Amino acid sequence: MHPYPKADHFVAGTAAAMLLLTVYTVPDVPCTAGGCGPEPVTSVAVGMAAATAVMSYLHRWAAVCAAVLCAVLWPVADRADDSQLGWRAMLPLALVAVSVGVARLRWEVPPASVVRRQPPAPRRLPLVGAMSGTVGALLVTAGFAGMGLTMWRQDRVDAQQAAADRVTAEVLEHLDDGGAVRLRLPDGTEFDAEVVAASAYPVDGRVQVLVDAAGLRQLSTEPYDITVLYLPSVLVVGGGGALLARSCTRRRMLHRLFAQPQAVYAVRALDHGDEVTVLLPGPWGTARQLSIFVVDERPPQGGQDEESDACARVRTVPATLYGDPRAGGWCALEVQGRVRVPIRPVAKVETVPYDSERGLPAGIEDDGEPAVHPADLLPGDRDPSTVREHRDGGLRPWAGTVIQAAAVVTVAMVSANEAVPPGALTATGIASAAAACELGWRYRLRPGVCWSTGGVSVLTPWEHHRMAWTQQSAVELTDAGDILLTDGDATFALLATAGWPASGVTRSPQQLVAALRHARRVALDTDPAGLPPAPPTARRPWPLYVIWAAISAVSVALAWLT
Repeated sequence: MHPYPKADHFVAGTAAAMLLLTVYTVPDVPCTAGGCGPEPVTSVAVGMAAATAVMSYLHRWAAVCAAVLCAVLWPVADRADDSQLGWRAMLPLALVAVSVGVARLRWEVPPASVVRRQPPAPRRLPLVGAMSGTVGALLVTAGFAGMGLTMWRQDRVDAQQAAADRVTAEVLEHLDDGGAVRLRLPDGTEFDAEVVAASAYPVDGRVQVLVDAAGLRQLSTEPYDITVLYLPSVLVVGGGGALLARSCTRRRMLHRLFAQPQAVYAVRALDHGDEVTVLLPGPWGTARQLSIFVVDERPPQGGQDEESDACARVRTVPATLYGDPRAGGWCALEVQGRVRVPIRPVAKVETVPYDSERGLPAGIEDDGEPAVHPADLLPGDRDPSTVREHRDGGLRPWAGTVIQAAAVVTVAMVSANEAVPPGALTATGIASAAAACELGWRYRLRPGVCWSTGGVSVLTPWEHHRMAWTQQSAVELTDAGDILLTDGDATFALLATAGWPASGVTRSPQQLVAALRHARRVALDTDPAGLPPAPPTARRPWPLYVIWAAISAVSVALAWLT
């Protein structure tokens, strides 16, 4: 990860502005004046500008190299291809300046007061960046292969055009809104030729055409040109080169981590085998939390009692962190005498409330589940020994049912309007309204959940499930607002409308999650006896029949009046 990731947008914006300024200010030379010949150097130069923008997101110093090459190629293209760039040939110098400035951005240096020590040498270092290197090599190979094929094809057709005969053809008409013209050769043969602008070839005018026995029919003013394909090929080569550079940089940074003294921090660590969660205690009851992906190495297993306790409780252990604990930094860990070697830099660092007595974030229970905030619990949910029920009773599921039923009936009746008589159309409207209301009830109104310390019962659109609270059960609230309930094997989605006040058996997503987590925590802490509660009742509410009757009446009226 780069320092200040959004700075790469400046490189991309500079490249885009440079290309747009060039496109809209370069003089338009008509093809009849010799302005439509192949421009291979220009295509490569423009491709380098686009590649610089892409490469900056992958490897900034590789993007600097591409920007320098771009600054060299633009003046060359102006002379070699007569591209009419003029003063615009100096624009890549701005791209060089911006890319160098972004590449020189640095993270904050750790304070000099931090103790530094060389990490213990691991038995072996992993081959980091292998995937990036492989993909980069494939992209570079594919890009150069595309450039080679383009060059071979262009040279072959150029030789064919050089050996072709020149004949005079008559312009008959303009085609495709000015993108092609129809020509007639002296022998009466007519053919269509694609052109840049048909307005340059007036009807009844005469043009020179290159012809040969192999079927070549090409305007001499617009010779065959596929050099524009160099642009995507250069872009592919640039992306592959940046991936190769990133792979080499990661290997160098990993070797440097164990070859030089590093900042040393006392931390708490939770080892998951291929990932270690690290808590770096800070001032005022906070800690920096980061995850380090390491070479998968399972810790030695203890006795059966230790294994059972580890399943029930999440316990962090003291550890020593070597390196710079920041996003994009490389960090190694020494946990219980074992050196954990990273395979990638740190992705993200978060500041979280910290409980120093437990060695865990303050918002996490001992089993790793998020703690319940008391403000999210309704008064009736504080005692989960009694059965509690939830059903999504906001206006949104009812509105969705009405809209769904109206849409289904409309589509069904419009589709059958021309093919069936009014009686059959009426039956179609009534049946489709009934089917749509049934589906709306099952998927929007029927689902519900009941819970207590004995467990939880989930009523899904077509069936119900009962499960007891276990260490494997969990309740998750996703970023999208979805509530997921799992027992370790099966996962169910629960419905709760956000933004509506809690009333009756309806709760907001935060309130429902808090109630379920609270019941699970009480059940695991008290180990109560009992079975999961019975599932919620599943009767179709009377407003559903009103909706069906109203939509059916409208469909009957439309069937006989239209």
